[in-house]
Amino acid sequence: MVCVPHCVGRRVIEAAAEHRVHVLKEKPFATSLTEARELARLCEDAGIEPMVTLQRRFNPIYTSFPQLADQIGTPFVIDARYTLHTANPSDEWRGDIATAGGGCVIDMGPAPPSATSRSAPSAAPQPSA
Repeated sequence: MVCVPHCVGRRVIEAAAEHRVHVLKEKPFATSLTEARELARLCEDAGIEPMVTLQRRFNPIYTSFPQLADQIGTPFVIDARYTLHTANPSDEWRGDIATAGGGCVIDMGPAPPSATSRSAPSAAPQPSA
């Protein structure tokens, strides 16, 4: 499992690939599309499975969503906010674009859609039996 500042993730994934160790990486998988493609190819060439997780996936605020959706009906818009409670975000690695790999959008942006998309009912019409 890889839970490191985003600027270090690539090195850890490269080391895992070198030793043919599967990778469970905390989001984001990479800090850019180019890096993601390079790491995916590296993992494929090494024969390892890259997996991405969200550490708060099983937080009750997200896991309660299906029950709420059942009570209110099929949602057509989900408004989610993800906050980081700190006096000064610049004091840690997440506040530094170089180490955060693009800032808050890369760091925190995937969290709400990732957490809610797996529990949201599908809006697509279902085939009839």
